[in-house]
Amino acid sequence: MIDDAKSIFSLRHYIEEHLHESGEAWEHQHLPFVIGTINNFNKSEADFFSQIIWTWQPKVLYELADAILNGGNQHLDEDYIYCKIFSLIDDIEDLEHLAQNLGAYFYSAERQSFDTELLIAIKLKLIQVLDITRDKTWEKNLQDLNKDIDRRLLEVKNSDD
Repeated sequence: MIDDAKSIFSLRHYIEEHLHESGEAWEHQHLPFVIGTINNFNKSEADFFSQIIWTWQPKVLYELADAILNGGNQHLDEDYIYCKIFSLIDDIEDLEHLAQNLGAYFYSAERQSFDTELLIAIKLKLIQVLDITRDKTWEKNLQDLNKDIDRRLLEVKNSDD
């Protein structure tokens, strides 16, 4: 367990150290490193990672989202992680960037992964993105996703009754 924590906290520290570097540095240097690190997590590390990251700063989570998007660790529920990260981001530009892939992850995630609280948090962030979107095709896709979230919220409510 200590070794698991060490590699994960080292990853967080690495991301924090490089948060203020350019997008180009992230794209060509840091993102590949983060992806490689996450992809090499064993089951124990992946389980610990999936629990501990929710205590991390939103900017660190944002950088993790792109790594999750490009990753492929079989021990991680990447669909759920990506959607939950989206729900925790406050910066509107970061939300807009993450919203581009939200639908793919939302529809791929297991329905039971999302409780009412998470569905509402995703919906509220999605509404923020819809408020600034000017591209009609993009807006339609986000509106459709918003309607699907409403349907899932209704399903959860009905199953609780």
